[in-house]
Amino acid sequence: MNPLTSFLKLSGRDKKLIIKTFLVMLKIRIILWIFPFKYMQEHLARSPKIKAKNNNIKAEHVSWAVNAVSIYLPGSTCLTRALTGYQLLADMNYESQVKIGVGRDSQGEFEAHAWLETDNKIIIGKSEKEYRYLLDLDKRG
Repeated sequence: MNPLTSFLKLSGRDKKLIIKTFLVMLKIRIILWIFPFKYMQEHLARSPKIKAKNNNIKAEHVSWAVNAVSIYLPGSTCLTRALTGYQLLADMNYESQVKIGVGRDSQGEFEAHAWLETDNKIIIGKSEKEYRYLLDLDKRG
């Protein structure tokens, strides 16, 4: 089934979530491409919280939307996906943390990975590899 057909078969709520996810991911992808990471941290910290009305969307559903959209948006790295999920969840008043870690691949080369946790559970960026945790983004106040 092609992506447009799949999209059209979604419920109205899921269509809105997919469109919002696409727009947030695109914005984050452009910011990461143009500006240093510090700018992204500051951008997320000063973004106003949007209180969602009648928020019945679960964090796992946001994860589904992020993973679905990332397939169609070039450059959607683990960091892009984690930051997108973080922004969407913050807009829905969920607490979450973007975690960043490092490790080595099978050839011993350095690699980094980002993931998103909520309630101490990874919802975006699960990996079979083990990464040494370095930092997480500060919680917004």
